[in-house]
Amino acid sequence: MALKPLSATVFFICLAAGALGAASAQTENPDDNAAAAQKAPADAKQNAQSSATPPARPVSLETLRMMEKIEQKTKDLKQREERVRAKEQQLKVLEKKVKADLKEVRQVLKKTEEMLGLSKDISEEKIDALVKIYSSMPPQSAAPLVGSLDEKLAVQIIARMKSKIAGQVLGQLDPKVAKNITEKIIGKKLLERTNP
Repeated sequence: MALKPLSATVFFICLAAGALGAASAQTENPDDNAAAAQKAPADAKQNAQSSATPPARPVSLETLRMMEKIEQKTKDLKQREERVRAKEQQLKVLEKKVKADLKEVRQVLKKTEEMLGLSKDISEEKIDALVKIYSSMPPQSAAPLVGSLDEKLAVQIIARMKSKIAGQVLGQLDPKVAKNITEKIIGKKLLERTNP
């Protein structure tokens, strides 16, 4: 089995544990050794009665490897936390950008709606002008022109004409065209009545 090199922290922990074990086995002064030998039986009794810390044991290789794994896991967790923080910052920046873009889109949409409303008003004015023009023409002249228009526009023009003039123009149109326009006008008026 190949051994991995120990990290500096684990090495110093082992070194300190070994030094503590050696220091507890020796005393600093040889004269103290003799006194310690005489005092040993009394100390043994006292140690047995007290709850003294057991002497430091040497750290096994398995313990060192576990400590090294724990150290590596701690390091990995710190790196992961940094990546998560970086992602959170990116998300905050993106969120601000999306909100700004959404605000801009809403403004453009509002302007577009205003322009469409204005366009609708202009179209209504133009249709009213066409109604006046076709109403002032003789029915024989107005009918072929109205018949050649887009059906939706023809329906709007005939529907806005006075009843007498509209009847005369419809009387001059091709029967199929007159039927379609009449059905659409009736459908339009029914819808207006049901949806005020």
